[in-house]
Amino acid sequence: MPSILSTLNTANKGINAQQTAISTTSHNIANANTEGYSRQRVNLVTSRPFSSPSFNSAAGPGQIGTGVDVASIERIRNTFLDYQVRQEKSNLGNQTTRNQYLSNIESIMNEPTDTALSNAMDRFYSAWQEFANKPEDSNSRTVVAQNALSVSDMLNQTYFSLEKMQNDIHDNIRQNVLDVNNLLNSLDSINQQIIQVSVSGQSPNDLMDTRDLLLDQLSENMGITVDRTPDFNGNNILPTETNGIGDATLVKSVFNDQVKRYSYVSNIEDLGGSNYKITYYKYGDMTSNANADSFVVKMNDAEYKKLDQSRVIWANAQGAAIKNSTDTIKSTDVLNFSELRIFEPSSGDLAGLRTIQADVDQYKDKLNRFAKALAFSVNAVHTQSVDGTPSTNVENSIDFFVNNEDTSIDWEKNITAGNITVNKDIISDVMKINSGLKDGGNKDNRIALAIAMLKDVTIKAQDVTSTTDRVDFTSTMASLTNENSTITFKNVDGGMTLKSYHKDLVAKLGVQNKQAVDDVSTRTSLLNQLQSARDSVSGVSIDEEMTNLIQFQHAYVANAKVISTVDQLLDVLVNGLIK
Repeated sequence: MPSILSTLNTANKGINAQQTAISTTSHNIANANTEGYSRQRVNLVTSRPFSSPSFNSAAGPGQIGTGVDVASIERIRNTFLDYQVRQEKSNLGNQTTRNQYLSNIESIMNEPTDTALSNAMDRFYSAWQEFANKPEDSNSRTVVAQNALSVSDMLNQTYFSLEKMQNDIHDNIRQNVLDVNNLLNSLDSINQQIIQVSVSGQSPNDLMDTRDLLLDQLSENMGITVDRTPDFNGNNILPTETNGIGDATLVKSVFNDQVKRYSYVSNIEDLGGSNYKITYYKYGDMTSNANADSFVVKMNDAEYKKLDQSRVIWANAQGAAIKNSTDTIKSTDVLNFSELRIFEPSSGDLAGLRTIQADVDQYKDKLNRFAKALAFSVNAVHTQSVDGTPSTNVENSIDFFVNNEDTSIDWEKNITAGNITVNKDIISDVMKINSGLKDGGNKDNRIALAIAMLKDVTIKAQDVTSTTDRVDFTSTMASLTNENSTITFKNVDGGMTLKSYHKDLVAKLGVQNKQAVDDVSTRTSLLNQLQSARDSVSGVSIDEEMTNLIQFQHAYVANAKVISTVDQLLDVLVNGLIK
């Protein structure tokens, strides 16, 4: 038979339980606007009743309850919603990055505006037409030279702006690598703290919230997979793409030095003979040269481009580049490209940066083809030479467009959008612009007219490559004809005008950016829905917490009333019996 003191103990346990519930409710209310916080709930269970059944138990009406115990303080979380949110954060990070840079490329192209390349080309061809109408007029020659210079300057400016963008992308990749490694280190530390608290029998709810917030942030940089331990106290974290690395675990529930990290490739130097010196910084930390290391890799042009676009390689826990899950790369090593482990995520900011690098390379390549086709076609007509050798049919056998970086024998083959310019001899003396053939006199306009007509001539600019020379161009990518004893061009099957070629480039860019904008909008909407669903489960509702607070307050007061009643009864028992 329980005593009056057992009733006192029951009420005391009730007060303590309600106090715990009130404290937890207060904690929820205080963190209602804290990012990553999950509401907590006190789980109460009835304590073990008085008098367990046995042969020696006194007969009675039944077991007498002894009150309440706090079984646990539970963090309300839905792991499936966490998975969905992180997956969408990775997808959104990819598309947001692409949208940002594609919009910047559109601004660089500056189409369609009065100051864009397409209008500059129209003015260039119109200037040649005016020159053809007045071949003896020196002013029309000046207009031709200045409009040509405007075209080359625009090509240069666009090319260098794209190159600067690539440098910015490299900086962004490096910062992402640094951020990812810092987040992984923080997750390692948090995991160990969670395990230590759990071993002591307590619930590390706030630490687990911190870990989940770090995982959310990491998912913005790259796609991740979280492999929870059976007790949910530790997490093994892996990337969604392991790139053949073997054990690609980034964070382990029990810390060891076999976890993986990432390093940033800062420079790729051509040593000749398909050998490239790769310089990388451990963890992406370029604050000290002590973090730099290098090795040599054999690779072809396509493999070089793949590494250049990614710039991220797998590393061990110390930041040293690795071939597989255990073997590091030494500075004396000469690797085949297949031994190099490049990190190629399919989602997250790093994926967006990698793919936008490929897009920028593509647009630079298209501009290079455009510039080279323009130079080849104009130079061939202006010099009346299909192979670059001086012609005796013109007064001034000098090329109109030249390479401002290369004076070697292959200068014309090496023309790009970044180095094309008007021959300085023409700029300094516009009378060196050929209007016609030598035997036609100063009113001969056959060359000027042929160049003006290039505006509507179709050529295969899309087939021009870095190794194409003027002979290749005039024989396979354009169609030559001879009109009025003048070498000129005619339409080629499967070709397009330079204006159409550039228009297609701009149109493709517009379609890509529109797709990225739509993807960002769709992903943002889906992420907002998922976050709302997660907040409905894990978020703090002030109204609900205030209701709980009143409930726990009343229970606390009621338990206090029981204690007060027991106190009065004890007074009767003690002091009343004395009387």
